[in-house]
Amino acid sequence: MLSRVVIRQSDGRIQNIGPADGEAATQRLEVERKDRLRGLPVSPRARVPAEAAAATLPHAGTELAPDRADPGGTVRAITIHQPWAELIVRGEKDVENRSWRTKHRGPLLIHAGARADRDSFARHGVPEDADRSAIIGVVEVVDCKQERTSSWHEEGSWGWYLTRAKRFRKPIPMKGRRGLFEVPDRKVAAQLGGRGRKRRARSR
Repeated sequence: MLSRVVIRQSDGRIQNIGPADGEAATQRLEVERKDRLRGLPVSPRARVPAEAAAATLPHAGTELAPDRADPGGTVRAITIHQPWAELIVRGEKDVENRSWRTKHRGPLLIHAGARADRDSFARHGVPEDADRSAIIGVVEVVDCKQERTSSWHEEGSWGWYLTRAKRFRKPIPMKGRRGLFEVPDRKVAAQLGGRGRKRRARSR
């Protein structure tokens, strides 16, 4: 079933076009075309915007009505155990080591998982009550490679190189997931500023 769409006219006016309206417009345009071929004058009733006919076609460049509008973008996130998540958002740990490569570049939310490496807290100066099961900050992924250019990059791992670390003032409670996952803009927009929305062209 075709949804109602909004047509923006050349003079800036907004016109609602439904499936029936679009079909009628298509028929009138066909009549107009035949009249022109015969050299007949075009009836004023036949002069309808071409956009109206296009409204019956998928991906016609029209806008969805407000009640069907895109609710917003997303930001990618990754779950990391403590104390490593805390060290990353502090800006101290500039590489996340993974067994798999990513093509993602740009903002990446840091989610502190429920589990932790308890033996590493004291060694790295992170309190054992550090936030868990929450998004605690954001970084920028600038590279992913196996060539080691940081002391944090472990031999044999894919190093995700990170910059512009920012710790959120207030952690955002959330369950973690495996791999990269999407978080709606609206959940983190207040703390992200202008760093949030996902670029569609970027992939895992």
